[in-house]
Amino acid sequence: MNKMPVSLTVNGKAVAGEVEPRTLLVDFLRDVALTKGVRIGCEEGACGACTVHVDGKAVKSCLVLAARSNGATVTTVEGLAPARQLNKLQEAFVSCHALQCGYCTAGMLMSAQALLDNKAGQKIEDEDIRHALSGNYCRCTGYNNIIHAVKVAAGQAEPLAIHSEDKDEGQSWIGRPLPRREDRRIVSGRGRYADTFITPNDLHLVACRATRAHAKVLNVDTAAARKMPGVVEVIDGAEATNHWHPIAPSMELLDLKLPRRYPMAVDKVVF
Repeated sequence: MNKMPVSLTVNGKAVAGEVEPRTLLVDFLRDVALTKGVRIGCEEGACGACTVHVDGKAVKSCLVLAARSNGATVTTVEGLAPARQLNKLQEAFVSCHALQCGYCTAGMLMSAQALLDNKAGQKIEDEDIRHALSGNYCRCTGYNNIIHAVKVAAGQAEPLAIHSEDKDEGQSWIGRPLPRREDRRIVSGRGRYADTFITPNDLHLVACRATRAHAKVLNVDTAAARKMPGVVEVIDGAEATNHWHPIAPSMELLDLKLPRRYPMAVDKVVF
């Protein structure tokens, strides 16, 4: 496949590379520009974890082709503030406990920052924030503290956590909300997740899904798959039984009888 030259300005630095026509902007940012703070959560525009600013506009980078963005100026979470520093919104997320695992936080920050930029000097209502973040999905934190953090960044609310330098001498820490030690790293795009440590030698797993919802497995012919270029191993359900044990579909509780099946179909497809 012919490759196309792409040149972007990413967080103030020129980045150029050759990509396939189908390469997404999110993959260019992660693999060529090496901005690992941009997260891939769904690859279908549903979660917003990959949100960045393209020429000043909030965009889900998993829905944009890299070639279509050629010549654009892109800002990711790493570019919101100078190195090792935080801007007002990032500080507000830290002081308001607006993140837990932090995987969605980069995209959430970029969407919220776009709102603050567009509403600069204006009063921001809760409904404005909800609307601005409607394309961002948080899997663990909930949204109340995120909304509060945006209002803190806009100067319309007070932080929830107390930093050590703000505590009065003699005051006890007991019962006081404290910022987490790891949050400053996460809101600046330096969170460490499994997909941060990808190397060129990694192997990638592809699952072959059943074409029938309920059927007997008569035979699985893997010969053609094994001959495909780049394929290292092919494992079917029968072979998997030599390595795995059956599992229950949910938690096993006392007197609760649940069917136990292998993660891969062996004799019957029941998914």
